[in-house]
Amino acid sequence: MGRNTRKRLKGQTAKVQFGKMNWKGMFAASLEGESLSVTGGFPDAEAEVLITRIEGKKLRGRKVEFFEPVSESVIAAPCPVFLQCGGCKLQHVEYKRQLELKTDLLVPVLDSIAKRQGFMPELKSTVSSPRIFTYRNKMELTFSELREGRFFGMHADGSFGTVIDTDFCHLALEPMHKVIKAVSEWYKNGTVPGYNPYRNSGVLRHLVLRASEYENKVLVNFVATEWCNEILDITEVISGFPEVSGVFFTKNSSLSDAVIYAEFQILKGENRLRERLGNFVFDISIQSFFQVNSGSAVRLYQEISDMLFEYKATAGTVLDLYCGAGSIGIYLSPLFEKVIGVEEVSEAITDAKKNASLNQILNTQYLNRKVESLEEDELKAWGAQTIILDPPRSGCHPKARKSIANLKVKHLIFVSCNPRILPENLGDFLDAGYEVIEVRPVDLFPQTPHLEAVLYLRLKE
Repeated sequence: MGRNTRKRLKGQTAKVQFGKMNWKGMFAASLEGESLSVTGGFPDAEAEVLITRIEGKKLRGRKVEFFEPVSESVIAAPCPVFLQCGGCKLQHVEYKRQLELKTDLLVPVLDSIAKRQGFMPELKSTVSSPRIFTYRNKMELTFSELREGRFFGMHADGSFGTVIDTDFCHLALEPMHKVIKAVSEWYKNGTVPGYNPYRNSGVLRHLVLRASEYENKVLVNFVATEWCNEILDITEVISGFPEVSGVFFTKNSSLSDAVIYAEFQILKGENRLRERLGNFVFDISIQSFFQVNSGSAVRLYQEISDMLFEYKATAGTVLDLYCGAGSIGIYLSPLFEKVIGVEEVSEAITDAKKNASLNQILNTQYLNRKVESLEEDELKAWGAQTIILDPPRSGCHPKARKSIANLKVKHLIFVSCNPRILPENLGDFLDAGYEVIEVRPVDLFPQTPHLEAVLYLRLKE
């Protein structure tokens, strides 16, 4: 079918039957021989679907209505805009079934690994989150001003410039809700222009919130292209909320949508929250990297701990690479004689040192370096028996993979927040004589297709 025919289908509705879920939380279907990905589907169910977009040779659609009979696992979603918003994709699926769908995502990934190493790693069921709503401790909402009007909320699914207007998110921790509503009302009733990404014009860009479930507190950051005095008005309002610990301003006049803390100032309060993970407490700033689901982070770290015990990998020194603010290494510190953390973000290393001191952990050492900059001689000098790798979403740098693989340590734990790139990331380790023995998925992101995977790699005898 040519592009003109696909163009004809856009805006039309059609009856389709769904297949499997993909990594974006969309469900496979076909229409007149064309590949179709649908938001809001369910395996083997039939539904009326609206064709919303053409992406290259593929069509994208949104479920309008299921045809009976439909699985009992299909439920009413609490959020009225979840099909339009880019934040959630699975609110219409009962949580137990969400976990099964996530586990299934890993099967083809492990198939490709099995072809390399000659056997299939053991795949555990996905570990659930203790909370499936009101769990996110970090939120980023967008101010937008287009010809169609002023909007505040979450980015639309698959759209660069469209913002779904909302003053409530079911995933956000409770102390954020009052702030989001107050800021929404201030913006809608005010005159400060929101940002237009197509013209790179306007002032207000983002509202970034960081919250602590342990303290029931929130930090608030206004990101804008330039300073405007009206921000002080809303600062006075929300700083009076008992939930608000601090309010900040960050300037971002670049074309990049990323929040960069180069020009950052405190307007009210302090830049600190305290969160608890298991027996440990952590100081968190508005700039810190921290797992967005604190309850599931504990379960993730406990899975790593259990895996280390099961495979007798708790002796001597452990290298915690891409250590961030040190939370994994600190959580595991009682298991080892020494923990050495490496991280390229200097603010994260500062946080890691503070957190080790806060918890009176005396066996940690931190190095502010890119992992890929470490030479093999440096790595060998530490004499580690175990390595924990928790790289960013882009994965482990190829140079780092080769250097780490050449160390030939017996035990390697790979924590991946982007499991679909695992075959590529693990290739150098398999070439160096490692085998993937076990995979334990953990759900840090209920109502979304995202998951973390903990893999145990063992060096062949």
